[in-house]
This record gives sequence, C-alpha cells and structure tokens, in this order.
Amino acid sequence: MSPENRKANIADELAAARRARATAALNATAGDRSAAVNRLYYAAFHAARAVCLTEGLEAKTHRGLKHLLLLHFVEPGRLPEWTGEVLARLETKRDLADYAASYEIAPATYDTLADEADRLLAAIDAFLRAGGWTV
Repeated sequence: MSPENRKANIADELAAARRARATAALNATAGDRSAAVNRLYYAAFHAARAVCLTEGLEAKTHRGLKHLLLLHFVEPGRLPEWTGEVLARLETKRDLADYAASYEIAPATYDTLADEADRLLAAIDAFLRAGGWTV
C-alpha cells in the first residue's frame, strides 16, 4: 500500500470514527445508551484501525485489532498504555449492550465511557497528526 493510499484509507477510517461518535451522542440524547455504547466502541475501533494503517497493518478480527494496537503501538510506547485498556473496555460494554437483553447502562456509566472514548480519539488524533498522517 502506497503512502498516498494509506493516507486515504486513514482518512476514511477517521471519517467513520467521527460518524460513529456523532451517532453515539445522538443515541445518548435519545436515551438509547446501549446503541450509544455500540457507536462509542466503533468510533474507537475505526480510530484504532487508522493507527494500524500507518504501519500497513490490517486486522481481520476485533481481537486481532486489539493485538496489533498493543504489539505495535502501546507496548513500544508510541501510544499510552491506557489506550488499549479503553478499547478493550468499550468492546466489553458493547458486547454486553448488544447481546445481553437485560443489560442496562446507567447514565453515569455512559458518561464515563464517552469521556474515555473521547480521550482515546484525541490521543489517536494527536498520534496521527504528529506522524504527518493527517492535517
């Protein structure tokens, strides 16, 4: 994949992350925190994919994405350690919200997850800007 293709794919992933984050806010405002948590996770998911693309890495699974992010970016200190933890926590909450019909997300829990997701998105944005992948 050429650097130009990588930049285009990174831009696409970031656009998907932004759309998912905006949809999370709409869902939360409408009172559907389960759907909102789903969208928070996918905002983080797409942002993490953008990071991996900087090295030409493409995960085939959600688990693989977490592994690539940890191995290539968190463990070497290129991203803060908490970024992997936040991605994993968002995925767990998304799984519960999507598959456990009786699971309810309290407003305070959602607010904490939204803050964590925003912090993750900001860290990834800073990483990509510093690397010249975005402007």
